[in-house]
Amino acid sequence: MNTTNLFVELVIIGIGAGVWLLLTLLCVFGYSWIPLEKIMTLPALIPTLALLYVLGIVVDRMADFAFQCWDKNLRQKHFNKSADYQLDFGHSGGA
Repeated sequence: MNTTNLFVELVIIGIGAGVWLLLTLLCVFGYSWIPLEKIMTLPALIPTLALLYVLGIVVDRMADFAFQCWDKNLRQKHFNKSADYQLDFGHSGGA
């Protein structure tokens, strides 16, 4: 997976987790305390993108940890234990 795809994947994961966190905060505290005119500016959105990226990394690692045992069991069930399989996502072995 190239770097751009990984970056976009982690940002999208972070956006999903960020929406859930934002909705939880809005349900608990309401929305009157948010200065919308200051949040929707470009200088405010750049750090938000960085925070969403970091949140995406954290959620991705937590998901990997949570499903690690399940993934290992599926691999042992469906693949030969003695063979060394690697996933190939459309990359041809030739030059």
